[in-house]
Amino acid sequence: MTLTRKKTFAFFLVVLFVLLVMVEIGARVLEKPDSFDTIRMFQHSDSISFKLADQGDFRHRTGEYDVIYHIEDGLRNPKTDFSAPNGSFRIVLLGDSFFFGHGVSDQAALARRLEAELNQGRERPRVQVVNASYASGKSPDDNYVFLKNRISSLKPDLILHGFFIYNDVADVAADVWEAVDEHGLPLRVRSEADNRGHPPFYLTTPLLSSLASYRYFGKALYRFGLARPAGLTPQGLERYEHIVKMIYDPASTGDRNFQAELERTIRCCRAMKDLARRSSAEYMVVLIPALLQIDSDSVEARNYLRYYGLDLAGLDLKMPQRLIGAMLDQNATGYVDLLAENVLASADYYHVDGHWNPEGHRKVADRLGRVVETLFLSGR
Repeated sequence: MTLTRKKTFAFFLVVLFVLLVMVEIGARVLEKPDSFDTIRMFQHSDSISFKLADQGDFRHRTGEYDVIYHIEDGLRNPKTDFSAPNGSFRIVLLGDSFFFGHGVSDQAALARRLEAELNQGRERPRVQVVNASYASGKSPDDNYVFLKNRISSLKPDLILHGFFIYNDVADVAADVWEAVDEHGLPLRVRSEADNRGHPPFYLTTPLLSSLASYRYFGKALYRFGLARPAGLTPQGLERYEHIVKMIYDPASTGDRNFQAELERTIRCCRAMKDLARRSSAEYMVVLIPALLQIDSDSVEARNYLRYYGLDLAGLDLKMPQRLIGAMLDQNATGYVDLLAENVLASADYYHVDGHWNPEGHRKVADRLGRVVETLFLSGR
């Protein structure tokens, strides 16, 4: 190679390097933290749809909030030695994003607010609240398998199970029970409509995943159908959307698929109650209303109606709580219906995101604190 060609080649490499650096800088400026951090927070689990990372701080930023989720030992919880008896009454929260505290800081989330509420004015804390939401997956079948595997180590006195009426039944419908016990209850759950347990390749490729430009490249492949998210199937997505579309539809009472999935979901709740009883613990369900049920004119509500082509006039927005509540009553399972008790108002939700804001968490903590105080802490 002549000297001139070597200089040309070297110049080309320098220009290429500068261009790549500029692309990377631009990608880092444009990338939203939540598009990277919150995906990293979820990891593959051998027994449920996903689990949380062992530890770390994960930023979640949207137009409505900018918060950090602190994870310790796979829980959104301060580091806890569960083997050390401390004489306190231990409450374990199970559920999905609402009980986890999606969109609010650690201290503003239900777990810490409820703990503070029940320990207020006491020199020595009498109650410990463990936030196992999301660590226990995203639906009642996940929650059951998690509880079955962890109840002996968590040692709860009370289990509060957050049941989001909008999609908990749909999540169960989209799940495959890959292994069941002699009673037909799940031992291993795999979701076909939620791939948070299967991080995309652009977040798991050694070295390259640290580059924002590489992550943008990976997202582009998914967006244009050149790569397919692992774990998702057309059948699973169809089952999920069928249930979500029918959750407020009076015709769902005559839909065999809907009724079968509702029964499968409540079976998992019954099984959690039985697990709790065998461990000398109590179990209570908290029925969480969707924003649509409180404010049908919110952005989140309008998006739901538009996406599924539904007419609000043909829906029965209180039907899910009636159906689920009646089935829980049949099994003598205690529950708190936040919709029927008018605990929440439209202003307690993020209107685009659809989750509770800090004021919503405060109100729910106040209501559950009074329930726990009356039913489970009398005389303590």
